[in-house]
Amino acid sequence: GCMKRLMVLLLALAPFAATAADPCEGYWKSIDEQGKVTAYWKIWQEGSELKGTIIKVPGQDDATLCSACREGLKNKPIIGTVWLYGFKRDGKIWAKGKIVDSGKGDIYWASITSAENGNAIDMRGSIDRWGLAGRTQRWKKANDAELKGIVKK
Repeated sequence: GCMKRLMVLLLALAPFAATAADPCEGYWKSIDEQGKVTAYWKIWQEGSELKGTIIKVPGQDDATLCSACREGLKNKPIIGTVWLYGFKRDGKIWAKGKIVDSGKGDIYWASITSAENGNAIDMRGSIDRWGLAGRTQRWKKANDAELKGIVKK
């Protein structure tokens, strides 16, 4: 019957599951210690590197520039500039990446770990590459309702 055909189809597709998107890829909302959404992010894999950009900052004009940023990032648009870069897979962790605080212009070492069965990521930012002196934020997956009007489908 129908169920059996579905099982055959699922088994046929199983080999492709291994090449599916990494659980850290997708759309996320960064949340501060007070539980407030600070930004919406898109994270993707490019070659062997994980990268991320801000797609929306609640209550901020989309044309806002990073005036606090230094050197090559000075006055780059907050929306669309790559603020997460250099992450390389190390077991279950994307490690030794950088995150730029687009509000203050500071650059931190960072690592990203999938959490809550793919419904969240732990973003650890630190002043040292080993992640000893830093803090971790739990970012949540952004849902379709939140992404409506942000993501150009």
